[in-house]
Amino acid sequence: MEQTFSLLAYKAFVEQGISHISPCVEKTVARVKQWTEYG
Repeated sequence: MEQTFSLLAYKAFVEQGISHISPCVEKTVARVKQWTEYG
């Protein structure tokens, strides 16, 4: 029961954070792609 609740809470937290985190993730992914291409 607690596990299900924490999963739901985590899902809600992630969905709230996605709009804030997405730009950072995109920047990081772009940077990693540059490193793998040029490195």
